[in-house]
Amino acid sequence: MNAGYKIVLTADRTLMSEYAGNIFFGFSASAPRGFLPDWFYFHFLCPSVSVNRENGEAFYAPVGLRKIEAKLLECGFHRDEVIIAHPDYLNKAIGRETKVVSITTFDPLGIGPVTSTFSNLFGGDKAYNTYKFSELIKKPVLKKYHPKVVVGGPGAWQLMNECVQKVFFGIDTVVLGEAENTVGPLFKDAVAGKPLPRLVKAIPVGVEDIPNVVGPTICGLVEVSRGCGRGCDFCNPALTQLKSRRIDAILEDVKVNVRHGRDSVILHSEDIFRYGATGIYPNQQSVENLFKAVLQTEGVRKVAVSHGAFASIVSAPTMLPNISEMMHLDKRNWRGYQVGLETGSPRLLKNHMAGKCKPFAPEEWPEVVRQATGISNDANWFPVSTLIIGLPGETSDDIMKTLELADDLAKYQIMIYPLLAVPTGRLSEKDCTVKENLLPEHVELFLRCWEISLELWPKTFKDISGGLRYSFIEKAMLRTLLNIGVSWSLRKIQTCKSSFQDKQPFKIGKNTFQVSNQGKLMSVISTGSSSRYEGG
Repeated sequence: MNAGYKIVLTADRTLMSEYAGNIFFGFSASAPRGFLPDWFYFHFLCPSVSVNRENGEAFYAPVGLRKIEAKLLECGFHRDEVIIAHPDYLNKAIGRETKVVSITTFDPLGIGPVTSTFSNLFGGDKAYNTYKFSELIKKPVLKKYHPKVVVGGPGAWQLMNECVQKVFFGIDTVVLGEAENTVGPLFKDAVAGKPLPRLVKAIPVGVEDIPNVVGPTICGLVEVSRGCGRGCDFCNPALTQLKSRRIDAILEDVKVNVRHGRDSVILHSEDIFRYGATGIYPNQQSVENLFKAVLQTEGVRKVAVSHGAFASIVSAPTMLPNISEMMHLDKRNWRGYQVGLETGSPRLLKNHMAGKCKPFAPEEWPEVVRQATGISNDANWFPVSTLIIGLPGETSDDIMKTLELADDLAKYQIMIYPLLAVPTGRLSEKDCTVKENLLPEHVELFLRCWEISLELWPKTFKDISGGLRYSFIEKAMLRTLLNIGVSWSLRKIQTCKSSFQDKQPFKIGKNTFQVSNQGKLMSVISTGSSSRYEGG
């Protein structure tokens, strides 16, 4: 009989992938299952990481799991007691000696911004990430050996309801927030058979309490800082002050990945361009020193980043060109970063995210976005922007200001993805019922943003395809399918626009929209799993 490991760390299948070499493909996990055939999705967009078939160990793992793994080892657990296991091989890792199974989750109920947008506007089945989390939590091996089940990660807030947590999923403890200083005592109690609290609200950890990873991470992701401190209502990281790790600690994580065959890493921060800052202004020298040190690390061929901020780029306009020169970027060798555009309305920005534009005034926000995008493009960087539909108090005028800004940005190399507001951060205390208050202008903005983004997809795929882990035939097939899909989608957008202007019914995904003679969105009728609802 399999004895198993005392502590098993894991995540759902959509998080146990390197996304064919492009981490941005990970957002496809929020699409409704059935949007693509399962075999296509899991082969091309979400192929599995390598697995040790003897014990179920995942060779690459999400950086959050690696941090927990490292902290448990620091707390006195032995290497042969802790494993990061692949969800499809849990029966190899869990046995009679297993006391704790800890799961990190991103969007377990499908109510995060990306998943909500897909499900509410397109309709369809559960998202891949939601479906796979449910599949994981109901694995027979968990019922067979009855270990304590602990869940944390960015999506843990969705599981705070006691009925959802205990009755539906059978979760013993949900950990909210940064868990490094919590998991040691918590897991020791679990191993000793002591009762565990239902909820644990972890306090923010100090920068010196963030451990170095002991194994390679998904896509070579390396954490350089935590928090943001700009205070946006809808964002949990924004409510936490920025704390930057020392360069020597960052380089240790880079070297761990290099030792395991990596030649590229992704520097992760809520805003990479404020690394080392003590206030709202970027510390340009610290940022440049960071990139220089990582680029000079033996074995590193390529450096990418996860997130940036428009205000930081404009605050230090020579920073991005200097980094690009170090990285030898050009029109074919560019970098992308995720960034929050969120709104083109100074009024809405002032009400919900006044810190986002600092050190600039809210009235300057649209120009800050334009300038930052221009600086980025000139330095061969590519913003992948989100904006939020349905912030509390949003009016038609706010939406039209955002639409005007989107039209201005269409001349740049930028993608803009509109997302529905969800009750996270301080928005959990406010009304975010966007689907009951959807305005015609929301639909117009949604279509325009997707039009801008789709037009860049073929070029983007062509430029990044050299780094994707597909065969030549697979790349050619995907490029053809992508071109066909983009052409069809752009035609569909034009059809929707025409119907919208003529006040005729039109479909987005499985939802049918109807605009009244008074120019209001009267109803949204779903033919998928969502119910019919009325809007104003």
